[in-house]
Amino acid sequence: MVVHPHANAFDNAADEYERGRPGYPAALLDWINALRPLDGSSTIVDLGAGTGKLTRLLVGSPARVIAVEPLPAMRETFARVLPGTELIDATAQSMPLEDASVDIVACGQSFRWFATEAALAEIARVLRPGGELLLIFNGNGEASPVQRRLSELLQVADTETTEKKPGLDWREVLAATERFRIIEEVEISNPHFVSREGVVDRLRSSSQFSRLAPARQEELLSDIGGLIEGDLADLSQVTRVTALRRLGD
Repeated sequence: MVVHPHANAFDNAADEYERGRPGYPAALLDWINALRPLDGSSTIVDLGAGTGKLTRLLVGSPARVIAVEPLPAMRETFARVLPGTELIDATAQSMPLEDASVDIVACGQSFRWFATEAALAEIARVLRPGGELLLIFNGNGEASPVQRRLSELLQVADTETTEKKPGLDWREVLAATERFRIIEEVEISNPHFVSREGVVDRLRSSSQFSRLAPARQEELLSDIGGLIEGDLADLSQVTRVTALRRLGD
C-alpha cells in the first residue's frame, strides 16, 4: 500500500489527533443530504478516515458508512471511539470495494495526502455513475491570539523540518483530470473550543511539528499557556467543501 512517508507521523500521534483536532459541523451533513438525499440504500466511503472525525458525523445518516484508513494506530483509536463502525485497512489507490458500488466518497482533511491521478482513478472506479467526491478541509476561522500563535508555530515547524507539505497543488490535479468536474463549493462555520491540553495536542498531531526534536517542541510550546484566557481556547474553524461529480458512463 502507498502511504506518504510524512503521513506516518500521524501513527505516532493518534491519541493527540483525536483529542486536539476539530470535528465537523452538523450543518455539513445537512448540506450533503441536500446535494444527494441519503437513505438506507446509500453508501458513503470516508477515505483517509483517521480517528473518525468525519465518520462520526456521517454515521448520523441512514446510509451505510465505510471508513478506509491505512495507518494502524489511527485505526486502533478509530475502533475505540466508534466501535462497530465498518473500517477497512486500505489506501486511496487500492480499495477492496466493488466497481460502481458507492454513492459518495468523502475525504475529511485527507485528500492532499493522496492527490494523484491514480487515486482519482480508483475513486472513480468505486463510485456509481454520477456519484460525488467531497473534499472537505477545516481551516482557521477568525483568528484568536491562540490561533495566530498556532499558525506561527506550524510555520516555524515547516521551515525547520524543510518539509514541503504534500498535495498543496491538489486543485491542479483536479484541473488536469477528466474523471471529475467541480459542481459546488461551500464554506460552513465550525466552532471549536479546546482545553489548554487540547491546544498542545493540536500541535503535536501535525506532521511537521511531530518531526521536530522533543526539546525543540517543548521550547516552542512554552508560551502557549499564557495566551489562553479562561478554561478554553477558541480555535474555531471554517469547513470548506469542494464537491465533484464523477464523469462518464
